Amino acid sequence: MRNSTGLQGPGGNAGSGSRRRLAAAGAVGAGFVAMALLALAVLTGCGAMRSDGPEEVGSAAGLTVYDDEVVMYAASIKASVSAEFCAEHGLSEVGGDFWTTSYDGETPLDELVERTLDEVVRAKVTQRECLERSITAPGDFLEMERAAQEEAETSTDGGATGASDEDLRYELSQYNGYLMTACEDDLKEVLLEDELAPTEEELEAAYMSLDETLRRAEFTASGWVWTWDDSSLDETARRSVADALATGTGPADVAAELAKEVPGIGGERFSFDSEKDVHREDSTAQERADALFPIEEGKLSNVFHANDSELYLVEDKSGGGYVPWEENPRLAESAYINEAYEKYLDNVVAQAEAQEEVLLDVNLARAAIEDSLAS
Repeated sequence: MRNSTGLQGPGGNAGSGSRRRLAAAGAVGAGFVAMALLALAVLTGCGAMRSDGPEEVGSAAGLTVYDDEVVMYAASIKASVSAEFCAEHGLSEVGGDFWTTSYDGETPLDELVERTLDEVVRAKVTQRECLERSITAPGDFLEMERAAQEEAETSTDGGATGASDEDLRYELSQYNGYLMTACEDDLKEVLLEDELAPTEEELEAAYMSLDETLRRAEFTASGWVWTWDDSSLDETARRSVADALATGTGPADVAAELAKEVPGIGGERFSFDSEKDVHREDSTAQERADALFPIEEGKLSNVFHANDSELYLVEDKSGGGYVPWEENPRLAESAYINEAYEKYLDNVVAQAEAQEEVLLDVNLARAAIEDSLAS
């Protein structure tokens, strides 16, 4: 657990915590954003908006930071901070005073404040990097909040009521998150062509660092599959099938020959096409692809477990192997820029702190977060 430290600013203390945030990838999800906007319309309909408006708590990277903005970021990480803190300190349940109770000299609120400010500073630095390159980014929280509400009001009938402040903060954080994802994707594209342009060696290294399943070429395989329902017989069944085939028993006759040794064994022909058969709705298809991918023609697979135990004999196979990075340059670029971007942003954040561009009132931020936890 990191020590809770403030950021330089009026009423705050000097210091900073480590800042790291995994880069998001992918385009803005219009459907999910619409859901977030619907919830924001609930906010308008039930009159839960603050009447006095957000209060400034300082600035980061030259962009104003508001207390409501800090609370929005806290809402997005509150659950993970709570879970991690409980796991670290062996807590089985969370009571009403959880956030302000000291555990080994630190409260969960300390951790939440520190990590929230890490997130805020990193977001503001990212937004400045985007805006300096004419990339649209939610750098002005008030404008983003107003735009979200206006769009929500025009896209819904305004009839929904009763949402809690916590739910609405979460939905606004989702809306902001999708805007940030979009601008970060655009920023990566610009950096990829400019400051972070990779060499071929860097692209190859990034590509080879990917999980090997992402680098596989599609393949087809066909042959025989034997199944049985007693997994305790797996070792016996595989050895017996291999012995039967080695002594000249045809694949079609193996099941009948082994009926006594492996009760319930059955055999049939199979065909598999990794491009057509593997999809998100069938997790076992990917596992089956993993089992068949390394098997050469004329060889048996290891025992694969689906509903029953399965053993494959591959008679014919085409495709397979690995796609070189030159034939999949976009995947290589994505693997490279995701890591390079994080390092780049780490450096820019460090520079902003060193140049005293992070001026936040930690006490105001902490008070806003604590108030939100009580609401």
